[in-house]
Amino acid sequence: YSAALDVLRTIERGLSDKNDPRLLHNLRLAESAVGGFADAGGLRESLLSVKAKIRAKQVAKQGKEDRNGSAAAGGGKGGAGASDPLDVENSLALLTDAECDCSILLYNLAALHFERGDYGAARAILEQLFKDIEPIDETVAVYVCLLLLDVLVHACRGNLLTDRDRQAFATQTEEILDHMEKLAAGRKDLGPDGALTWSKAESGGGEGRAGGHSAEQLLSASDLEFRLHLHRAKCLLMRHQLKASKKEIKSALEILQKNKFTTRNSPGAASELVWSSSPPALRNMTALYLKANFEYLRQNYRKALKLLSSCHGPSGAMLQQLEGPDAALKAAHRKTDPKGSGSGGGLPGQGQSVDMTGHVGAMYYNDVACVHHKMKKYHVALHYFGKALKETSEAESQTGKKDAGGGLTADGRLKAGVGCEVRYNAGLALLLCGRPGEALGLLEQAALLLHDRPVLWLRMAECCIQHHCHGERGGEAEKGGGG
Repeated sequence: YSAALDVLRTIERGLSDKNDPRLLHNLRLAESAVGGFADAGGLRESLLSVKAKIRAKQVAKQGKEDRNGSAAAGGGKGGAGASDPLDVENSLALLTDAECDCSILLYNLAALHFERGDYGAARAILEQLFKDIEPIDETVAVYVCLLLLDVLVHACRGNLLTDRDRQAFATQTEEILDHMEKLAAGRKDLGPDGALTWSKAESGGGEGRAGGHSAEQLLSASDLEFRLHLHRAKCLLMRHQLKASKKEIKSALEILQKNKFTTRNSPGAASELVWSSSPPALRNMTALYLKANFEYLRQNYRKALKLLSSCHGPSGAMLQQLEGPDAALKAAHRKTDPKGSGSGGGLPGQGQSVDMTGHVGAMYYNDVACVHHKMKKYHVALHYFGKALKETSEAESQTGKKDAGGGLTADGRLKAGVGCEVRYNAGLALLLCGRPGEALGLLEQAALLLHDRPVLWLRMAECCIQHHCHGERGGEAEKGGGG
């Protein structure tokens, strides 16, 4: 990244136009990469400034053309597009119509909006890109479709309350998936030279860039088909079409078994710790978590627990792959014996114990708690929700982020941020266990992300009503005892 930044600065010195959008875009990315992508908010603001410069240039150009057209027509209203304030859609339309290709810039902005939980802004950008996706580079088009599906799943989860909402969600997701099927069909006859580079972080649902910790992998036709089945299964599960989703999950697992997705490891004793863009274990874990969700909706709770447990072996290797290269390297030097008697070396799976920590651990404990809650084991569920809340709080304290986002890894990937969802689930469990005061506090924190969910506000109202009823019953008991 440092070498790339030096080259870009050399190019900048040789250009007369210091505000070239492609140059500025790559400069901001390289500068953030040199710092390990530690400041996701700063990167977002810098990319927004690049977007504003492109928009201003397009607005000025459009205004000039409007004035020339009005003069040629012998006067008239003219220039309205330049003087009137532009709404979001028109602003994005200006960027997509710009002379330079802004698709990658807009995609990166959408990914950063997604990271901080601003699904409305991310959705507006991606939907505008999808409207005119044919001219976009095929690699970028795949990224746009994958991220748009993730945004729709996150934004509509818990919000599909009417038949109209469900139909609109089904229509939009099917349109995106159909387009991706066309892209996948066009790649079946291509060799490695025609493959797509891939940068999807499956567990977090977000998009990132392939980092410098391992060789870049290729998105083959079978690879893309695997993701198509997973995303279609997600959308079908949200619509509670269990029979169709079972078929998609089964197809995804069959592809996973038939095609051995190889990773390119660096030579050396620690080659197993190299962070690849898509480890086989991560693919397997994604499919199994989705299958566990399917069994959960079928009310087959014991099988759902078994699937969740099968994703996390005692070595914790899958958790390391989800957390990224830093967690994996730290785990390599973690002592085997907690008392300090063990040796510090070793690889995952060779006798060492790796804790289930961070947002990944929070996701696991949250899912286990939800299953136990459905099994009417409410106190066991509260125990696991407590563990999930603890892992979430520790992860947020390390990143300094209290919002929905989990930040970026050192190679530019989006981390999964699940704090608000965990707090909502834990608050609901506390409410049903007769602890409305604690529940209300967690639901208020969850409102940072889930404020557009009507059910959230109804649950908060229930907390207030239940708290009031408890207070009245307590007052009546005191009066009765005194009499």
